[in-house]
Amino acid sequence: MGWREQREVDFPRGVRFYPLDRGFGPQIHVQGGLSCARMDKKLSFNLNLFQELQVGDEKIHVIVSDGYRGARHPLARDLCMYRLGLFNMYLSDAFCTGNLKRSIESLFRRVKQGTQNRIQELMQVEKDERDWEKEDDEVESIHTIREDEWLPEMHSTVIAVKGNVVAVGGPGAFVVALVGSQGLKWLTPEDAGNVNVVEATKQPRDLFIVATLSLKKLAAHAIEEASRGDVVQTAEALSVLDPADKDSTVLVISTPLDPALAKSTCSPD
Repeated sequence: MGWREQREVDFPRGVRFYPLDRGFGPQIHVQGGLSCARMDKKLSFNLNLFQELQVGDEKIHVIVSDGYRGARHPLARDLCMYRLGLFNMYLSDAFCTGNLKRSIESLFRRVKQGTQNRIQELMQVEKDERDWEKEDDEVESIHTIREDEWLPEMHSTVIAVKGNVVAVGGPGAFVVALVGSQGLKWLTPEDAGNVNVVEATKQPRDLFIVATLSLKKLAAHAIEEASRGDVVQTAEALSVLDPADKDSTVLVISTPLDPALAKSTCSPD
């Protein structure tokens, strides 16, 4: 296969949300007591992955948000899809210890290395095609892709929930907030040029909000007021309020109230 045909590999585990063509209605996912609703506007570059892990006697819910917003290279989208597959593939091994902070840091390292390896593979295939005089001048070379167009710490955000303990790794290209009885709390890691992890404790009925950066322009009281309903109602209300008119994704997550009562189901879209 040529290098353009070797861009994607399908990793079957996990449940994924892809952008809807026109942003019609919410996408819904329910698993093990975790309830999620996602709303997109006209145009979205964003992907989500959900996995429930069993580590010893404990369940860990992991949500990955990824995208390629702001990337100009035509292969950025394909590498984003590949990167999400790497997150999917490495989750179980990275979280085997149960320590959320170290697990997220390990996960980012593995995904970064895997993406680097993929780029090197594509460079070699492109070189071979040129040696065989099969170069296509209409396709931009993989050699011109910049680091800020594929690095996971610049595009990927990971949330891990174990009981009432939360860890968020990134910063990626998303903002993360916890909203509930104690008001609004931003959990977005600071951008220091590398992966950072923020840890927090959640209350039983708190909602997670994961959204594109424009949502942080809203006043805290507006977000709190819009978050009084269930996950679907909250996602719809925040999507309307989001000042971004195109690249807007709002993901709202409710975590299990009681792990002993959690059942694993998947609702239709």
